Amino acid sequence: MGVSDLNHIAVAFSVPQKQPGFFRIRISIPAGDLPASLVPALKQIAENYGRGEFRCTGRHEIEIPFIPEPDAQTVLAALGRLGIRATGENPYPNVIACPGTDHCPVAYAETKRLCLEIQSFLRKAQSSGGLPPEFRVAISGCPNECSQVMINDVGFVGAIGSYGGQKAQGFELAVGGSSRGEGRLATRIAFVGPEDVIPTLRDVLEIYRQRAASGAPFHDFFFETGPEEFSSLLLEQLKHRMWFFAI
Repeated sequence: MGVSDLNHIAVAFSVPQKQPGFFRIRISIPAGDLPASLVPALKQIAENYGRGEFRCTGRHEIEIPFIPEPDAQTVLAALGRLGIRATGENPYPNVIACPGTDHCPVAYAETKRLCLEIQSFLRKAQSSGGLPPEFRVAISGCPNECSQVMINDVGFVGAIGSYGGQKAQGFELAVGGSSRGEGRLATRIAFVGPEDVIPTLRDVLEIYRQRAASGAPFHDFFFETGPEEFSSLLLEQLKHRMWFFAI
């Protein structure tokens, strides 16, 4: 992955700080990989406009704190010239992924390519008004779930599936997790192949569009619908390409 990937996917946006008159500039890093070629320019921005420091967030974002409000747009423009898409606010939380089989010795599945595909898919869905608010997605290459799949709205957990005497490498689909309020763990409802991750995500969102109240958080919609009913709705569309679990 290089800077060319960032041109289409990475987003920079500003977040007000606790301290009046200051902003944090966050950069969503696709699949958590920051090209080394960008580091000197980001270092210069942090030193010239902030306090010369970075912070890594839990969703694979690089944060430059203590940017004075008058300089926030200047910093976003500078990031834009580096090939990072600058927006006034984050359109949706960054998709997070562990390294997967790229270099993790225990991973079952590749994650980085799928993470980029999911991020691109969500950007298109957002532009058409088709995303729930604060919609969170994560992908993990194995059941260790280093990307905290179970507290995301939709997650994919790398696994070896077995059904009808057949074994396949793919992902367990986990739906309905949240870290907000009291928090909820996602429910694992099916097994999907790598080629079906994006179609599955598309159909999950279609169920939300058809049935959820306008502006409802996805995890609230899933909780109110119930895992059994949601699984049944998904089964109607996806039974030809998924193995469903008993819930």
